[in-house]
Amino acid sequence: MKWYYRKGPVLILLFFVLGPLGLPLLFKSPAFTRKGKLIISVIVLSYTVLLLKYIYFWGKLSYTIINESVKELNL
Repeated sequence: MKWYYRKGPVLILLFFVLGPLGLPLLFKSPAFTRKGKLIISVIVLSYTVLLLKYIYFWGKLSYTIINESVKELNL
């Protein structure tokens, strides 16, 4: 089995490098069962949604802080 189909590299690519873009690699890998692929897919998609919410929240907060600071400087 090629290294990029083994469990360890696939999980590293899914959670730290590619995110949901690595799902086709997961589904091509023979190292995972069908049930395992579905469970990991749900986890990766949930993880991605949480990260996007986190980024949106902190981006919005940063924008608000910067906007208020600029308004104070213009006084």
